[in-house]
Amino acid sequence: MADNVKVNNTMYAWASVESTDMGYGVMEGVQEIGWELKRDSKPRYGRGSEPRGMALGNKEYSGQIVMDLDEYYDQFLPWVLKQPDVKDPTDLEPFSLEVSKKRHSKDTLNTTRLTGVRFTGDQTSISQGATDWNVTLPFVATGKEEKGVG
Repeated sequence: MADNVKVNNTMYAWASVESTDMGYGVMEGVQEIGWELKRDSKPRYGRGSEPRGMALGNKEYSGQIVMDLDEYYDQFLPWVLKQPDVKDPTDLEPFSLEVSKKRHSKDTLNTTRLTGVRFTGDQTSISQGATDWNVTLPFVATGKEEKGVG
């Protein structure tokens, strides 16, 4: 399990970050994960200068995983390179990603499932005085489902 993931706070503790249908399994060295939903909306106009309503655009899901360098080079990248016709994480087929977290004051496990996840790059950097060296994997997704909310 990913009990050693370092991103815990007073409200939530992580249970796991897992690629459910990619075949990699639990990601032990994840330092951070984040995602967002964006949707364009613009005022619609007709007669006069006041908006008559709102036009809604498409939804867009994106995010990133920050993984420690040890897991990336020792486990994740070797696994990626063993996949047929794959030269880097951006070549992987879309997959689902589940992030499970538990609120300290409740017994319910909350799971967010991101579907159609595809990595769009991999970024590595380190700076003077840094104590961790991580790899950032930005991604896009086609959907998001919540379980155990409420």
